[in-house]
Amino acid sequence: MEPFLTAAREAAGNLSVLRSIVWKVLAEPSVHSGFVALKEIEGVDKDQVLSASLNLFAFGTYQDYASASPGSFVDLNDAHILKLRQLTILSVVKEACLRKQSTVSYADLGTAIGLGQDVRLVEEVIISSVYAGILFCQLDQRHQQIVLSQTQSSLARDVRKEDILPMLSALQGFSSQLKTMIKTLDYSRTKAQEGSAEEQKYWKNVKEKIQSLQKAGRKADVDDLKWVPADSQSRNRQTKRSRGGFGGTAYGGEDCRRY
Repeated sequence: MEPFLTAAREAAGNLSVLRSIVWKVLAEPSVHSGFVALKEIEGVDKDQVLSASLNLFAFGTYQDYASASPGSFVDLNDAHILKLRQLTILSVVKEACLRKQSTVSYADLGTAIGLGQDVRLVEEVIISSVYAGILFCQLDQRHQQIVLSQTQSSLARDVRKEDILPMLSALQGFSSQLKTMIKTLDYSRTKAQEGSAEEQKYWKNVKEKIQSLQKAGRKADVDDLKWVPADSQSRNRQTKRSRGGFGGTAYGGEDCRRY
């Protein structure tokens, strides 16, 4: 977009040159956002058709173009139409993501981009969007849908001014959720480390108990290991092991099964 912006600034006020620049940038396959910046150029901001055309490619969809009155936008050729359809797919994908969908049907895409149920043509636009690097998905031809990537985000379009505050609010909410998740993970990690330390201490005490019994000429059995010294949590855990199916007695001879 930057070369077009530079050229537009140099041609500020020259409407014929500005129209040529806008017409070219709308067809440029490498430019999919930033159209709003061109609207601020002197001359463009006062031309209703140029402003409407830039708005169409910034925020609009193919259906907006198809339903508009003749002359509402600059004349669009096949390259313009393809690009508008690609941008429309991005809008459909965005809405699907907001609804937490992981797939979008060919039927929904076909309706949005004005190709109806023509699967071949719909797939051609999808594939062109993928090759353009603006859409990340897999084609599920069997179920006639696209499966959205869970690891890569599709390209974002321009943002309307009235959408900025709701977007900031959503991002702040997401940030808050991430902070809560991080705290939860830190707590879980701490407890896991504590549990690991307790286990190591427990089995160290078991080993020492066995060695002590071996020195005394005895073989260790289950009852010998029930009260291996450890901290209170480890003893509680060992008690639960006893309840879980070891026979014998504990607690000074009382039957563990009573507990």
